[in-house]
Amino acid sequence: MSRAPKKHGQPAVDTDPRPHQPLQRGRTRSHPATISDVARRARVSRATVSRVINKYPHVRPRVRATVQRAMRALGYRPDHVARSLARRETQTLGLVVADITNPFYAETARAIVETSPGQAIHPGDGHHP
Repeated sequence: MSRAPKKHGQPAVDTDPRPHQPLQRGRTRSHPATISDVARRARVSRATVSRVINKYPHVRPRVRATVQRAMRALGYRPDHVARSLARRETQTLGLVVADITNPFYAETARAIVETSPGQAIHPGDGHHP
């Protein structure tokens, strides 16, 4: 961030033309932080933020740390729905069974859940309002 020279007794003036949001941890936002918000705060491009999120190996450690600090300060969390739409893949496994009370289907569903470590399981009843 560039600052004008400070005169004795006067606060420094921010001369950077790029807007920024000086939000601190714990402050509320009207919307979740976006990659653009993180990029603005870290003073890098959105592409650089994306590279940090996706663990691209050729990002300088100092830049990576700056982006990660901005992500923490803004409370940024990747939007998995947006990522799925952009990549046109969801990494989602669907299971439709006729009767979950049938022991065969219940055991099959349990085995699938147990063999899907780290995956979010969202059971549904198949009925739409």
